[in-house]
This record gives sequence, C-alpha cells and structure tokens, in this order.
Amino acid sequence: MLRPAIPVVGCLALAVSVPLMHEWTLSKARRQRIAEESQIASLRQQLADARTALAELRKLNDVTPIHDQRLQKVESTLSTAGTQLASFDSRIQQSLKALDALEQKTSALARNASEGALRETTKVVENVRSSLQRDLVQTESKLRDELKRIESIEVASKETRDLAAMDAQILRPIVQLNGEDTVGSGVLVYSGKDTSGKQTTLVLSSYHVVRNILAEGGEGAAAKGIKLNVYRSEAPTPELADVVAVAEDIDLVLLKLRGEAIYPNVAKMLPPERLGEVKVFTPIYAVGCPLGNDPIPTLGEIASTRNVIAGHNYWMLNAPTYFGNSGGGVFLSRTHEMIGIFSKIYTHGAGRPTVIPHMGLATPIETVASFLRARGYGFVVDGATAKAPGPKSASEASTSGKKL
Repeated sequence: MLRPAIPVVGCLALAVSVPLMHEWTLSKARRQRIAEESQIASLRQQLADARTALAELRKLNDVTPIHDQRLQKVESTLSTAGTQLASFDSRIQQSLKALDALEQKTSALARNASEGALRETTKVVENVRSSLQRDLVQTESKLRDELKRIESIEVASKETRDLAAMDAQILRPIVQLNGEDTVGSGVLVYSGKDTSGKQTTLVLSSYHVVRNILAEGGEGAAAKGIKLNVYRSEAPTPELADVVAVAEDIDLVLLKLRGEAIYPNVAKMLPPERLGEVKVFTPIYAVGCPLGNDPIPTLGEIASTRNVIAGHNYWMLNAPTYFGNSGGGVFLSRTHEMIGIFSKIYTHGAGRPTVIPHMGLATPIETVASFLRARGYGFVVDGATAKAPGPKSASEASTSGKKL
C-alpha cells in the first residue's frame, strides 16, 4: 500500500518543485537582466561621457592651433624682447665702461690742469715775489743812500741852524685840516687886515684834501666850514675856514679863516725871480701833518725839477713824506723860505700799493704865485705888508672853471 503512494508524493513534490525552479530561474534571469541593463546603462553613460569628452577634445583640437599660434607669437615676442634686452644690457655695460673711462680721463685731466694751474700760479707768485724783493732791495739801497746824504747835510748844517727861527718860520705856519676820515695839511700864508679893516688869515693847501673833506661831510659841509688846527702855541687852536679860491688842475686851494685871531707865524715865500736858486741837491724841509700828527719836519733835497703830470710841472723831493703831508709846505733849509706846496706821493703796485716816502711831488712856488695873482691874492707873494681884499661872494671864489 505504501509503494503506490511513493510516486504520487514524488509527483506532487515534483509538481511543486518545478514551478519553484522555474520561478527561481526566472528570478535569476531577471536579476541578470537588471544587472546587464545597469551595465548597459553604465556603458551608455560612459559612451555619452566619451562622446562629450570627444566633442570637447574636438573643440580643443580646433582651438589648439590658434593658441599654438598665439603662443608662438608670445614666444617670438619674448624671444625678441629677450634679444633686445640683452642688446640693451650690453649697450648699458659698454656705456658704463665708457663713462668710467671718461671719468678716469676727466679726473686725470682735472688733476693735471689743477697741478698745471698751481704750478703756473706758483711760478707767477714767485716771479712777483722776486720782483718785489728786487724792488725792495733797490728801494732800501736808495733810501739808505738818501738818508746818508741827508745825514751829511744835517751834520754840515747843525752848527749854523737857528732852532728857534726854524720853529717860528717853517713849523708854526703849518696847520692841520680835519675831516671824518681825511687828514691833511695847510700853510698860513697871510694874517693881517683886509681893505675893510677886518682881520684876515689865509691858508694854502692842496685841492684834493679839501675836496675829500667836503665829500665826507655830505650836503651842507661847505656851509659848516673846514675844520683846522692852528699851532700858535703848544696846544692847537681850532678854527673854521671857507674856500675862497680853487685851481683843481694844479691841486691848489686857498682858505680863509672865519675867526679874527692874529697869527704872527706865516710862511715867507721865495720871490719867483729867485726861482733859479732851486736846483737838484738843494737842501729842503718838507713840513706837514702825516697820519694826523702835529706838524713834523723832514730833511731832504730837491731830487728833480722836471716832472710833468697832466700838463703841469712838479718838483720831486726825497725828504720822507706820507699820507697827510698833502697841502703842507716845502722850505729851503738855509733861508726857511717856502718854495712849494706838497701835492702827491709815489706808490708802487696795484691793489695794496706801497708808498714810496722819498718820492714826493710839490707844486712849485712859480705855479703857486701865478695861482694867487690870478685870483687877486698877489699881495701874499709880494709881501705881508699888503692889504688883503675884502670879503668875496661865493661866486667870486674862482676855480679852474669849477666851484668847489
């Protein structure tokens, strides 16, 4: 009984298992198909991505030549710029080398020029120094000779000199003229009554001294008067004076004191007719107020009687003189007569000239006499007993075509 049941059960089991197998197989196939579809979708996506990438690559491939061309141009430009930069750098280096060479050459030339200029300047200075030393030696030698000669004259005349007379006749007639910075000298040539009975005192001096004093005083200086010191005694007497006559071309001026004091010590002039007595080697005294001092006499000789300056003759004397002697008197050592007015002094060199004290120039008595006579003061030359003219107006104070 049992045996027939076995096939039925087997058939039933088979009947049940067949569908199950079929379903399992079908499920497996579905899974495989899904997997395959997934793979196919993935492949399709990969294919689409590849196509996109291919399109991009095609685009890049189309653009690449343009970029290549631009890149080539940029590279070419960079190459050209690099070449130019190298050339420019090379030129700069050459210029710097040339500049260094030029600076070295310029420095060498400058050093050579400086050394050459210094050598030339030193040579000139040495030549000038040598010349000045030679001149100084010659001047000192001449001065020593002149001093020896003067000493011999002084020794020879000492025993016969009347010192009191010399003081009265060649020292006391000298006056001092004073400005702000200018100092000079003058000579009392007359002190007596004028035609109106008024006391009149006249002083001769150099025109340039009075001109400088008035210039320093500024406007109205003439109205204030020229300041004088008169040496009647040991203490100087201050006075004021006015200009009454001028001769600029021969450097002469005549002043009149404002005061009415009597001054007995006036210079006695050598009469022009005795002019021939004055020769080279004639002993003389130059008396003035050098550098603002009280009157000082210095002994010397007439060194020359012919020295023409601007058409007028001057006498040279070797008696030592200096700035401030201008306007002072020159007197014969023997008779004490005035033979001229000291006018100028020689100097040597430019810039800071050296004064040559034994080379002074004086306006001769002949010129002085002509000046006084032409302006109505001939009595000063002819003798102190004559009467001075009365006061003159300003327009009558004659100059050489000018007023002072």
